[in-house]
Amino acid sequence: MLLGKVEVGESIDKGKIYVNVYKNPPSIDKMSKWTRAITDSSGNLYIADDYMLIHTNMIYYLIDNGYIPSHKTNYFSRGVYEDIVAWQRYNNTREFYLSESYSDIEIKRKGREKEILDNSISIVNDRWDKIKFKSSIIHDNTMY
Repeated sequence: MLLGKVEVGESIDKGKIYVNVYKNPPSIDKMSKWTRAITDSSGNLYIADDYMLIHTNMIYYLIDNGYIPSHKTNYFSRGVYEDIVAWQRYNNTREFYLSESYSDIEIKRKGREKEILDNSISIVNDRWDKIKFKSSIIHDNTMY
């Protein structure tokens, strides 16, 4: 389902540039090869159809329009996020890796925060059988 368009900039020759944001799209096949996404604790997939929309702006859009609750979204402080996970698609595959917003320390730590992240990844993988969500950071892979 198309949620709306988010302004990401302006071009001299094309004017304002917008990126479509979807919730639970039926397919990602025709989307940008480096698209970014957010998943919530229910396994919902919010996806921007272009890499130009950074995660922070996407989260603001989702909060401002009531798609995710701001009181639980702890994305802007350090640590694992209570109810959302930020992802980036790897090339034109059906694989998403943790965004560059995460650090190796957050991925490797033990305890409650690691359990929250692992649980979130498990929920989203259970819900999306045609897409794989990997528990490693995108920049750790041969993306570039």
